[in-house]
Parts: sequence; C-alpha cells; structure tokens
Amino acid sequence: MNSQSRFSGLWIVQFNKSNGKRNGTPIYVVNGSDVMQSGNELGMPIKLKAADAAQVIYVVANTGSSNLFSGASAPADEATLNKMVYSTGEYHQPSSSYGIPMLGRIEVSKVDATTTLLTGTLERLFAKVKLNLKNEFADFVVSYVQLKNAATGAYYRTAQTGAVNFPTSATGNHIDYQSEAFDKDTYVYYVPENLRTTTGTVNSAGERTLDKTDGKATYVEIAGVHDATTPVIYRLPLGDVATDIADFNVRRNRTYTLDVTLKGANTVDQRITALAQAAGAVAPANSFMVYPGTKVNFDARIRGNGGNVAETGLATAIAPASVVLLWQDAQGLITNANATTGVVPLSSGVATVQTKLGTNGNAVVAAYSGANGTGTILWSWHIWVTDYAPVGQASVAANTAYTVTGGQVHTYGTQYLAANPGKVIMVGATYNGVITDAISYTDVSKISGQYYQWGRKDPLGRANGMITDDYFTLAPWYNAAGASFSAAPVGMGTVPPVSAVQEPMTCFILGLSDVNNPWGDGEAKTIFDPCPAGWRVPKIGTWGDFTSDGIPVNVVYPAAGERVSYYSTDMYNVGGGGYYSSAPNSSVLRIDGEIYEDYGTYYYGMWYSSALSVRCIQE
Repeated sequence: MNSQSRFSGLWIVQFNKSNGKRNGTPIYVVNGSDVMQSGNELGMPIKLKAADAAQVIYVVANTGSSNLFSGASAPADEATLNKMVYSTGEYHQPSSSYGIPMLGRIEVSKVDATTTLLTGTLERLFAKVKLNLKNEFADFVVSYVQLKNAATGAYYRTAQTGAVNFPTSATGNHIDYQSEAFDKDTYVYYVPENLRTTTGTVNSAGERTLDKTDGKATYVEIAGVHDATTPVIYRLPLGDVATDIADFNVRRNRTYTLDVTLKGANTVDQRITALAQAAGAVAPANSFMVYPGTKVNFDARIRGNGGNVAETGLATAIAPASVVLLWQDAQGLITNANATTGVVPLSSGVATVQTKLGTNGNAVVAAYSGANGTGTILWSWHIWVTDYAPVGQASVAANTAYTVTGGQVHTYGTQYLAANPGKVIMVGATYNGVITDAISYTDVSKISGQYYQWGRKDPLGRANGMITDDYFTLAPWYNAAGASFSAAPVGMGTVPPVSAVQEPMTCFILGLSDVNNPWGDGEAKTIFDPCPAGWRVPKIGTWGDFTSDGIPVNVVYPAAGERVSYYSTDMYNVGGGGYYSSAPNSSVLRIDGEIYEDYGTYYYGMWYSSALSVRCIQE
C-alpha cells in the first residue's frame, strides 16, 4: 500500500442527525490492520453508541494524533467538528508512518446495540499537484520553483460545493511553500482544498492570472533570469482547466498535473512577467534594487541622485579610479568582485556589479580616488539584491495592501492619500509571502532589514540570530573573498557629512553634525536619500492617521527594533518595537508591540545617532 492510500489510525465520531449533537465518546482505532479496505472503500466492524434515530458518523484517518478528539478536544456537535482544521504548517508530505488525512461522512437510519458493520467512502483532504518542468528557453536560467497561496489547513468536513471562496482570504489562511532549486524534472506537492471564485473574464490560458480571483488562488511560480540581465517570472494558477478555462479551484482528493515547457517570455501571455532592466546605466541613486542573478550598471561619477546640499560643499560629479566591494551580507552575493582587491569592473565611469543567482542580500560598493581601492572613498552605493519589485498602482485606496512580486506595497489612511495622491509605500519583502499579526516570527533575519542613521545614505547592517531577549548582535559582513568580519563598527563623536561619506561602514556614536535636514524637507529628494530611484524618504505626514491611543488603520510594519550606537553596537528591542525615520527632521514613527502585533503608535524624537528602519515612498 503506498503512502497516499494507507491508513494509520482512525477516529470515529458519532452525532445525532436531528440536532447535530455528539452521541457518545469518539473512538480511536490505532492499527491500520484493524481496517479492511479496497481503494477508498471502508468496511469495518466497530461498536457505536446505540441510537434509534438517524445518526451521522464521521471517520477521520491519518491525522497522526491519538489525542485529536479526546477529552475536552472532542467536538460537542457536528458544526464544531466542521470548523476544526488539520494544520499543515509550511508543507505536508505523506510518510511511511501515516499517509494523507482522509475523511468520510456516513449517515445511518439507526444504530443497534450490537456491533454494526459500518460501510462508507473516505476522501483525501488534500489534492496532489504534480509539476513536470522542462526548460527550452535559450539563455534562461531558472532560479527557483515555488508553490504559492496554498491553504494552511484542511477542514474536517465534506468537500465544499458551488462558487465560494474557501477558505476566506483572511490573513493566515494561505501560505507560500519553500522555494526549490531547478534540479529535477518533476515536483510533487500535497495541498489542502482552496476554492476561489472568478471575478473577471478568462478566454484563454494566457489570461489565467491572479487578478481574475481575489488574489488567493493556489499557483506555481517559476522564476529565473534571461541572458543574465532580465528577470522573468511565470505564474501558473491551478484549476480544472480542461473542463473550464476560468476554473481556479483546488479541490480535495484530486490530482492536478502541470506539464510546463519554458520557451520564452511571451508578452501576450499575462502569466509571464519580464522585469526589464536598463541595458545602460540606471537612473542615479544611492541604492539599486537588483534581481538575483542579474547585474546593474550605474554611473559611478555621480553622487547620489545628482542633487546637492549646499552646506556640505560636495560637488555632484566625481572621478573615481576604481570601484570596490566593501561588504556583502551573504557570501558570494557579488560574483564579479576580485577576491583579493574587491574591485568590480569600471569602464568609462560606469561600474558593473553582477549578483548571484537565487541569493537575496545586501552589499555596498565604494568609489575610490586611487586604483585598486587606494586613496580616498569618494562615494558609496547600496546594492539591494532582491526579488521584491514594488510598483505603483493604477489607483490607490486608503489603508490598502497591494500584492506585488516578492512582497507588498501599502497605503495608510486618508491623510496619507491627501498628502501623497496616487502613491504607495514600500513595505518590503514578506516572510513566506505573509505579513500578519497572527503569527509569531522568531527569525530576526526575516523581519529586521537594514538600519540607517538619520540623514545618512549607507545601510549599517541588520540584526542577527533568534529572538530570545531585547538585544541582538549584528549579522556579519563578508569581504570579496568570503571572509567574515564585524559589521558597522562604532566611531567616536559626531561626524560632518563629508567625513561620513568617507567612512560608509562606520556607525558614529553621536551621528551627523554641521548640516540641516540632509534628507531634505520631505518633498524633494536629496543627495543623501538612501532610497532607490523613484522613491524617497517619507515625510512626517505619511502616517498622519496614526494615533497614540488607538489606530484606525492596519499597521503591518515589523517590530524591527533599533541600533542605539551611543552606548552599544548591538540591536535593541527587536521584536518589541518598530522605529521608522522620516524627513525633514528626526521625528520617528514608533510602533510598540510584539513582532507585528501593534500596541500603540505615535511620533516622538530620537537621537540622531540611532540607526532605524526606513520605508520608502514613491516620488
């Protein structure tokens, strides 16, 4: 018997049909050998509670739990049972110990006092998804394969029927499975029932997109890079396409087979997204978002966005002799840096930084006045390697989360929209596709992101380790050779902006001096703004709808803590609070709570030296 059909432990729960109340104590049958079966047909002698009236008998198999319906956990009635969920966590795989959870609902006219032969049919609570994948797309390298929007659990009830969204789209009801490398021809998943209604017209396979549903249809995502420059993402929703091209349902006890051959990036097929990257130098900025496995070309002769801050005396144009990798927070993230010198290619003033396929992370490269990283640092740039692709929306509504590639963008409240018409906030990549206040995350690397001292453009590391207390060390940095070293050491005193430019890896104990509003007035982007092109540090009114005694909007920023450099090199309050910088001054949005669960939000002043989170807003 294979693991998809085997029985390993059965629960029998009896209810009165008339009122739905449980009748007797649930029975647990330990050994599969006690059950005689043919396919999914069930026949077994079992002693039920005698009843003269009609009864409903549930038989539940392969839960892996001998305590599921025992004691206080026994459902009082059928409705309660139907609301109970077999939670899968991140993934379900049948094993030699127990197979796929199954359920049968059997109605009988009565139950005799003697042993009764119970006969019925069990159905698997999961569907099987089989992906057969071939890559015939020339010069296309697959980064990963991932099943997304799987329901997080299977309900102990009979299969849903009709046009419904089940489970609901509420936070926590869906999850993305872990991505896998393209190292095999066939991928197999077992997923709970996930039914989605169609909200638009679908006339062809190329029109089967998530926006034709509520966005929660289960789908397979295949991502990669074409010609080392263009990220391409294929999103293939599941459903009974042979019967109905507009079907997005994943029904239990069925097998869904996807035979996929990648041949190109057909722009007519709406399931395919090609994230075009500029062939020449990208728009000037202090940060560049780069898809893993691609490269970025930028003009290293331009400081920041090409603007100026009069008090600094800094000229816009520079003449670097070399560009060098200073640090990366994932080993091997930057693949074209010389292992000895850290030098990356520089031609006619344009630097080229190549990133590693399938690896997200951060790096900083710097322009030097001398060859091979000698002389003075003239400027530096943040290389943000991510599959997150924040984009604007055709229209935006207050307090709304929009799903984009790799994460979400958000709006908040009516004051936000009044001050920023048509604009969204960059929230960032999510953890496993979910931003929620219902799940307690413990992996700091999934929630913290980079930290910035107010007014400075260079990131100063992220928290490391697991959440166990208020304090955390910084995640290590690596040089071009892969050797680790301590991130962002503390420098004494205050520092004028010109000196800070020359020391992009140092977190100064008292922050910047001798300049007013290096991040500007909140309207125009400045030369020190740490955000990518098209984005800027938000002005203080962005979160104007938030209040200290209750929040009329949905706060989903992580409690990423802060780096308080004036007395420690460690991170503080990670998991206990979130602090988000804004322009034109050091007023900070503070969120007190546990990870994502908000307990209070308000503005207050912070030390210039504190390194905090930044969430960029569209220009």
